[in-house]
Amino acid sequence: MIKSVSIIGAGNVAHNLARMFNSAGVMIDSIYSREMRNASTLAALYNANPVDQVQEINDSSDLLLFAVRDDVLAKVASILAGSTQLMAHTSGSVDMDVFGDIIRPAVFYPLQTFSKEKKYDGPPFPVCIEAKEQNDLAKLSALGASIVGADNVYEISSPQRKTLHVAAVFACNFTNYFYGVAENILKDRNMSFDILKPLIVETVGKIDSRGPAATQTGPAARGDHKIINNHLEYLSSNTDYQRLYKLVTDLIISNT
Repeated sequence: MIKSVSIIGAGNVAHNLARMFNSAGVMIDSIYSREMRNASTLAALYNANPVDQVQEINDSSDLLLFAVRDDVLAKVASILAGSTQLMAHTSGSVDMDVFGDIIRPAVFYPLQTFSKEKKYDGPPFPVCIEAKEQNDLAKLSALGASIVGADNVYEISSPQRKTLHVAAVFACNFTNYFYGVAENILKDRNMSFDILKPLIVETVGKIDSRGPAATQTGPAARGDHKIINNHLEYLSSNTDYQRLYKLVTDLIISNT
């Protein structure tokens, strides 16, 4: 059973998981960040020890959780090579073997978007776990269940997780970019993005009950080329948005 965690990282994921672990009765031992002020800010919330050297992380924690950028994960983890502690990263796109020769590598990937400034209070999200040792897998499963419930913990392999992360980028990151495009288009005419929010909520609700394919509407789905051409003409002052509109429209038409 995992009773204590030290977190390497002090960003969005670290802030939210630390709060959830703490609420579940898991002790937060140490918080690492390259910037001591960041480590101290998060550590102070849970009476944890802030450190700016990886070697100073508590060596008796049941779990070392790496919530750092993908491109520095291997380098940071290598500093603790030879440790017998359970080490898991939170990345959606990095293989478990990024840990190299570490004895007890694992993954604890929360499939959700987080912000430091906003306490996550939405519905339970999936936690995807992987571990080299079966005993460690059971421990991570119990840890995940303590924060999101057992039904939301999934044993996912590194190749499966990579597939899941690509899909998540389309579903979350790209969709949010489109929201930003919509907001900019409205701002150009002194209109608020708020006017679109009921439409967004209704679309998400339909996806939940009917699925994306059955929910697709709009001029592309109808094959209404007159409206499509009018929109393309409207966007002629912003060729980036115009190209984006045409690309997505063509894809919808070809798949409808």
